[in-house]
Amino acid sequence: MSVSAIDFQLRALPADVLPRFFKMLTEVLKTKKNFDLVQAYLAAAIKIHRATLWLGEENGEDELAKVLEELSTEEECIWSDYDQVMVENASVTLWVKNALL
Repeated sequence: MSVSAIDFQLRALPADVLPRFFKMLTEVLKTKKNFDLVQAYLAAAIKIHRATLWLGEENGEDELAKVLEELSTEEECIWSDYDQVMVENASVTLWVKNALL
């Protein structure tokens, strides 16, 4: 799917479907694959639907708040795993670099 088609589909999402969309992103994160794709979809969806998300918060939409909290928690967990791997890789790279000098 092209970038413009993805953008169109995100803009076409009605407000009542947003919780299910964010739930889908959470499920994709749980597979520990496509982290960058989920981040791109999440950033675009939040940018496009920010007014709806703010209104939902003011209106007390519990389902949306719950789904976003779950998404945030899962994202933090996955990011900490990636961060740990990157730190380990940086350490090994530094060790190899110093060993070769």
